[in-house]
Amino acid sequence: MDQFCVTSFGQFLMNMFTHCFIPQSFQSFMILAHGWSLASNRHTISTYLWLSGATSVKHFSRYYTFLSGRFFNVTDQLWVSVIAMIDQMIPGGEVIRLKIDSTIRKKSGRQIHGRDIYRNGAGTARQEYRTLLGLHFVTGIITITFGKHQLNVPIGIELYLKEHWAKELDLPFKSRSQLARELIDRVAKRLPHRDIRVIVDGDYATTFFLKDLPANVHSVGRFPIDGKLYHPCDPAQHTGRGRPRLKGQCIGAPRDLMHSLGGWMPHPEEAETEIKLVTGIWHNVFPKQQIQVVVVRRFNTDDPKKKVVEAFYTTDLRLSANDILDEYRNRWDIEIDFRDANAYYGLAKDQCRKYRRIVAINNFRMLMAASRTLFCIQQLQESETLNLIRYRPWYRQKKQLAQLDIETINREILQAQGIFPTPCFIQDVEEITKIKHGPQHRAA
Repeated sequence: MDQFCVTSFGQFLMNMFTHCFIPQSFQSFMILAHGWSLASNRHTISTYLWLSGATSVKHFSRYYTFLSGRFFNVTDQLWVSVIAMIDQMIPGGEVIRLKIDSTIRKKSGRQIHGRDIYRNGAGTARQEYRTLLGLHFVTGIITITFGKHQLNVPIGIELYLKEHWAKELDLPFKSRSQLARELIDRVAKRLPHRDIRVIVDGDYATTFFLKDLPANVHSVGRFPIDGKLYHPCDPAQHTGRGRPRLKGQCIGAPRDLMHSLGGWMPHPEEAETEIKLVTGIWHNVFPKQQIQVVVVRRFNTDDPKKKVVEAFYTTDLRLSANDILDEYRNRWDIEIDFRDANAYYGLAKDQCRKYRRIVAINNFRMLMAASRTLFCIQQLQESETLNLIRYRPWYRQKKQLAQLDIETINREILQAQGIFPTPCFIQDVEEITKIKHGPQHRAA
């Protein structure tokens, strides 16, 4: 472990997270970080310990105790350190784009806390929805732009529990919207001086998620086509008795507005498609607060995934209709990060069954993925050139970095500094060369 600590990546981790642990706990953290950095396909705690040679330091059980104990208790502090580093890498005055969504990981086994049947809205090529048995996570990412490249950095992950699981584990039930709101509040509390734009899907257009957003946070998301908009109420019109009105005249829902006349503009990218910008109050979710809604209507579409009418909202009244569509289109970055989390981070590949350990190990993996990405961005900013063909020569037209490139770059840096996986088993040379005499030898 001492050799890993003196590497550039080890020093990067020490500068970020030393203040969150006591020396004994930080030793366990760095050993697990050492093993995670060297792991490729199999992401289990045992793999991390074998690759880092940690079995000669402590017993396996002590690392499980560390994850469900000290690490679980300081998870928020660790993510705050990541957010602080992101703040340093994004130029001042630039909007911080935070994307939040949920993902389901299939898990099989008995008595896994939180494992349940969930409906996956992503679907497949042949069906719009599918049902999965596994764990449900809510996570968020922040996109960092440097030079001509963009990379996604995780900023937190939460395990969603259904009500019966929360009751069984004696935990307060929290919906996905509430878990997503906790991620937003964590970022907004650490970065009150930055303008934050949250981009979400239609599942998070709820009161729990949008009510009383911090002053520096604006949201962009999908608006329900049957959600009604109202004109703002003029207080001067209230002259009689009773409580003043909270909303004005009804504007209508996007489903109704698609048949209205006037105000329609051509879609910036789609043919035979028009858009309309409407400003009003979404009283059921945003009482007294005006929002902007872009209604999209399509006249002729052969693609079943493209709906006849769609709507998108924002709480930022400064954005134009094209800006709202562009911001929501960039939400796809988090879907790419889900794929990377499954392939390169080791999300939900553990063999843990208890709630605290499941939460801790998956937070650890996402935390390490964020640290590795930030470290590589720092290294690439200091270098003058970046030859992407070197890392993936079969992509001759490649222009953007991917997490596979980040993983390869980090592994090459560690190897250049003398960090290699520790072999799990070393065979005895004498046993390999020893010849066992069979009956034919004794007969001779």
